[in-house]
Amino acid sequence: MSQYLVSARKYRPTDFSNVVGQAHVTKTLENAIKNNQISHAYIFCGPRGVGKTSCARIFANRINDISEENKQDGAFNIFELDAASNNSVDDIRDLVNQTRIPPQKGKYKVYIIDEVHMLSKSAFNAFLKTLEEPPKYCIFILATTEKQKLIPTILSRCQIFEFNRISLNDIIVHLSSIVKKENLKVEKRSIQLIADSSDGALRDALSTFDKIISFCGKEWKHEDVEKILNSLNANKTISFIEMILNQDIFNTIIEFDKLLSQGFEGKDLIISLTEYFRNIMLCKNLKSIEIIKCEGELKTKLEDLSKKITTENILIYLDILNECQKQYSNSFNQRFLVELCLMQLCSQNSFDKKKKIIISSPDSFNLKTKQNFERKEQKINNLIEEPKVQNDSDTVTKEENLNEKLKVQNDSGNNTNEDDLTHKSILGTTINDCLNDVVFEKNEIKETNNNLENLVNLSEESLLPIWKNLLTKLKKEGKPNLHATLNNQRQNKIENSILELNVQSEVQKKEILDNQNMIIDYLKDKTKINFLKIDVKISKLKEEKVLYTNEDKLKYILEENPTIVELIKNLDLEIKE
Repeated sequence: MSQYLVSARKYRPTDFSNVVGQAHVTKTLENAIKNNQISHAYIFCGPRGVGKTSCARIFANRINDISEENKQDGAFNIFELDAASNNSVDDIRDLVNQTRIPPQKGKYKVYIIDEVHMLSKSAFNAFLKTLEEPPKYCIFILATTEKQKLIPTILSRCQIFEFNRISLNDIIVHLSSIVKKENLKVEKRSIQLIADSSDGALRDALSTFDKIISFCGKEWKHEDVEKILNSLNANKTISFIEMILNQDIFNTIIEFDKLLSQGFEGKDLIISLTEYFRNIMLCKNLKSIEIIKCEGELKTKLEDLSKKITTENILIYLDILNECQKQYSNSFNQRFLVELCLMQLCSQNSFDKKKKIIISSPDSFNLKTKQNFERKEQKINNLIEEPKVQNDSDTVTKEENLNEKLKVQNDSGNNTNEDDLTHKSILGTTINDCLNDVVFEKNEIKETNNNLENLVNLSEESLLPIWKNLLTKLKKEGKPNLHATLNNQRQNKIENSILELNVQSEVQKKEILDNQNMIIDYLKDKTKINFLKIDVKISKLKEEKVLYTNEDKLKYILEENPTIVELIKNLDLEIKE
């Protein structure tokens, strides 16, 4: 029985022509070998599983003319070091000592250091001189997934090659060729699903490929592939989107429960919905459609959905989904978080914009109301060439006169054209609305003014017993921090229904603000002040700088440390001031 090899090793490229998706790197290295322009140090950086180590091995074999036949002889000239486990100074010093010995066969000794960013700082420093001026027969190839962790002095001494994520199409083509070689019966959509899950890493795609072969054998069913990858069916995600658009909250929650029972997590649904809403957004433009990683019937469905949803609503959906993803890992009840997210998505279709409620102070409210009143009163004066509205009775009289005029005009003949009728109806509605608003807002102003007249001033003496009772209450309720903060307050008095409190830090201010509703409710109950407000200010204490002489400092030290005096006496020391 032959030894089993995983696909990542079995189909590892042995020549630059077999490397997938890195033509810009392989062509450069080919030309360097052809023109004999080989550098002493290279850095291969990029995501995992894209061919960095494979290209390093192929390059090492090519510059030493090592083929598959004489691979054993050439192995003595290629050294691979895993910096993740050999990252100390001693490991690098051993490597540097090896560079002093020339190769027995071939032209070059090639050192491939994988995960080089894992080296310690001291190891990097020990490696610098050798990397800058190595022996003429030594070549270093440093591979890393995190180039930003390498120190600049290392980067400046090497040629840097950036490896790209392998495109979806390249992975599909490569997997399809392996399927033919292995004589497998696989649907194209199954291969595409494997490629999607790999995130541009061919090694990950091949690992998933091996796992599915172990489960399915020679004949694959697409349902089995979805089950192994724990991937949501496209039709399932589309059905969720349709329920969201129909605002069907209850069925959405029911289907989500079924999804959980099938072994999926809430995160899987959120990620899938995010991807599909993003694709729906891209379908709104002919140029961006090409970016979408889907074809056939699914693409048609997405295009149809893009016509039903506005761009504004899609952005709202994506914002809600994004917030859910941020909170998911730290949430104590992840299921409820996803359910809440789905409820919000189902409710968004009925709202165009998010509404904010702004709470204003009585003074600002009074000012704004007066301004609105004056503005609408001016509109009415422009529409009606009569004196300004003086009082409520005048307003009612004018409204009745206007209604009578409009009634007479409407009853004065049937030959009136449509434009006149439209103008009259619009004008009549506008005036009536304005008059009603004026009456309403005048009442609001009166009510607000009455409330403002009730502003109360309370002296320190009157407030003192109430304040003491509040402190006693806080002590009994087990709020020592708040009790200490309020106990330090002096000269407490209420002016214009505002209680000013001075604190010395942000912590104290936060403590009061967190409990201000409780404080206000208690004081309202005892003082009968309806419009009570707390104003917390931070008062900074001025630091007085005191100048101390050397004599003062010495005196202070001796007073605080009597043992020093005894020590001076025992050692017969002399103190010079």
